[in-house]
Amino acid sequence: MKKEVIQVKYSAERLRAIRSQMEKRGINFEEEFNDLVDGIYKKYVKPEVREFIEEAEKLANSRNAKT
Repeated sequence: MKKEVIQVKYSAERLRAIRSQMEKRGINFEEEFNDLVDGIYKKYVKPEVREFIEEAEKLANSRNAKT
């Protein structure tokens, strides 16, 4: 699956506080953020569209594995 970079403007102070508290708890910021984006994806993208995308990703992955 191809990955895209997302840029979001957010308060620097709040972001530092989030990262600090997550680090203290041993939580990875990027993994947590990916989980949030996945939640948005599941909320707004219809199941049949998600299924189509997942099948296309599986097909692409199997083609890449053969090369």
